[in-house]
Amino acid sequence: MVINASRTGTLYEGTTGQSLSCVVTPDNTGVDTSTNLIRGVTGPADGDRVSISDTVNDGVATVEYSIGVLSLNDTGTYTCSASVSPVSSQYVVAASNTDTESITVEGESLKYTEINTLILYLFTALPDPVVTIMSSPSLPILAGTSLTLTCTVDMVDFLAVEPVLVWTRVDGQTLTGSLSGLTNTLSFDPVVTSNADQYTCTATVNVPVVNIIDRTGNNTVDLNVDSEYAYTHKHKHVISLFS
Repeated sequence: MVINASRTGTLYEGTTGQSLSCVVTPDNTGVDTSTNLIRGVTGPADGDRVSISDTVNDGVATVEYSIGVLSLNDTGTYTCSASVSPVSSQYVVAASNTDTESITVEGESLKYTEINTLILYLFTALPDPVVTIMSSPSLPILAGTSLTLTCTVDMVDFLAVEPVLVWTRVDGQTLTGSLSGLTNTLSFDPVVTSNADQYTCTATVNVPVVNIIDRTGNNTVDLNVDSEYAYTHKHKHVISLFS
C-alpha cells in the first residue's frame, strides 16, 4: 500500500486542489476487497472541507482524500491504514499496514513575500530606462513654425509595467504632452520665442507590489528659437561668408 499527495513541497493557505491518494493492493488473492479489507485515510484536515471517495478496481482499493480550501491547520502527517479481517475458510489471516505522507501549508503572506522577493530581484537587475528625444524639424527653429518633440523610452521586453513619461521645463513646470505607450510627444504650433527653454523628458518605472525606489531615466533638449529677424540676419551672414 502507498499514499501519495497530489502536490508536494510548500502549499499555501487559500489554495485548492490538494488531495491524497491511498492505494491498497492485498497480498492474498483470497481477500474480498469489498468486505474483508478495511481502509481509510486520516489527518489534520477535517470538517466540510474534506471529501473521501473509495473505489475498487480489479481487487485494488483506492481511497481519495480531497481537501477543499487549504488552511494552516492542514499541516501535518496523513496516514493511510488498511487491515484485513480473517477468513478461515479462505486461509486469510488478520493483517494490517500503514503508510504516511506529510504536507506543509504556509500563510498567504509568505506566498506574496516570496513572489515580491523574486520581482524585486528581477527589477533591481534591470538597467535604467533609456530615454531618447527626437525633434521635428531639427533645432534651432524659427518662431512661427510648428515643432514636435518626441520622447521615447526603451524598456526590457518582459517587464509587464508601462513607464510614466513626463515632460518638464527647467523651472520644474510639468507640461502636458500626447502620451501613447512608450512615447510622449510635445507639440508647439506655432513656436514662439517664449518657448525657448530646456526641456526634459523623464521616464519612471515602478512595480507597485514591491516597496522599492522608482527606476528612472531622462534626457534633455535645448529648444533654441530664432525670431524671424534673427533667423534672416543669421542666414544672410552665412551667405555672405561664402560670397
